[in-house]
Amino acid sequence: VVVHAGVIPGTPLSDMTPRDITTMRSVSQSEDGSLTASALNHRSPAAEGGMRPWTDLWIGPETVIYGHDA
Repeated sequence: VVVHAGVIPGTPLSDMTPRDITTMRSVSQSEDGSLTASALNHRSPAAEGGMRPWTDLWIGPETVIYGHDA
């Protein structure tokens, strides 16, 4: 899988929006365990608590080639 920005772990690619895969940098996890894409970098002072790089949660099986994490 090749994307510009990233993917939402545990979400089928067909359920992601073009905006998700072209702008996301991090994901936040809600209390029910669902993940939401965010264009904010998880290191940003503006980032909400609990934001993590999507790569920390990706277990595959597909290999993802992505363009940025900044």
